[in-house]
Amino acid sequence: ADISAANIQASGITTFRLSGTTGARQITNLETAFTVSTDANLAAALTLTDGTGTAIDNHATLTNATTTAGTNVFNGQNITLTGIETLTINTSGLGTVANTVGTVAFTADTGGEETLNITGADAITVGTFDGNILDASTLTAQATGTATLTMTNASTSAVTITGSPGDDTIRGDAGGATLSAGAGND
Repeated sequence: ADISAANIQASGITTFRLSGTTGARQITNLETAFTVSTDANLAAALTLTDGTGTAIDNHATLTNATTTAGTNVFNGQNITLTGIETLTINTSGLGTVANTVGTVAFTADTGGEETLNITGADAITVGTFDGNILDASTLTAQATGTATLTMTNASTSAVTITGSPGDDTIRGDAGGATLSAGAGND
């Protein structure tokens, strides 16, 4: 089901919690900074759209809020952001979780820097990154020999990619990206 924050309250809503697994989710008219937490597997793409005009400081946080151990709530689904310049994905779930997301695609407002920050205690696989900066430097390293950050496909437009302190598979942009692998075996 789609949600328009403006249809609920004119302003001030900064937290959304998604429950259930049916259909694509689209949340629009979002504040400058907000959090979306999900406690069940996404069954289709998640689309987030800002409602603040052309400001270039919009920030979203996406969290795993499950109460079932080992649940990958992101479920390999695509995440699309329009008018949102920064997305932070917190991978920490209940128990050890192998998180996966599909394509993470940004369409920032003019002049905005499209940034994906990945943090948390658990590993993540990103299908395709379509943005300017990917930073996983605060993602907790997994045990040696266990992947922490895995990029399945080459980035489509990255300028800078910073890996985690753990073992990573990083794939840059064919047009040239600055890669900083981090401390693990990459």
